[in-house]
Amino acid sequence: MKEVGRPQLQIALAAIDEGDELVVVKLNRLERNQVEVIARLHDLQKQGIHIKALDGLINTRA
Repeated sequence: MKEVGRPQLQIALAAIDEGDELVVVKLNRLERNQVEVIARLHDLQKQGIHIKALDGLINTRA
């Protein structure tokens, strides 16, 4: 997945490890469109990283 823009996200992604949970306000903060969000979610889950959106749309740990 290309790594452009969203520098705070890149810093967060560099700091998390397997078993950690990435919490975002909304899923659209992960990428710019739905296809990229789904790809990012898939990549993070393959790495063993849980994702929680505070808008309630996703919680992979639940």
